[in-house]
Amino acid sequence: MGTYVGDSGNVSAVANKALDLGATIDYFDLRGGIMRVIYRTDNESLNKRFDVANTMEETMIYNAMMAAILVPNAKGYAFSIDD
Repeated sequence: MGTYVGDSGNVSAVANKALDLGATIDYFDLRGGIMRVIYRTDNESLNKRFDVANTMEETMIYNAMMAAILVPNAKGYAFSIDD
């Protein structure tokens, strides 16, 4: 039996606390068993954070690990910036 994720609002509230740069998340897409996290490009803190070398990669690796802990039964995880 799988883990019940809940609706996007519930996932969003938890993920905003657990994922690095959670405040910059625009929305989640939980269709097809894949947890997709879409970040806003208009967010100044996101743009500043990703200007630093290796920070985007480190952030995405951390977020992938946290997503796997939050939603262990997902078929996949994807992180995108809305552009």
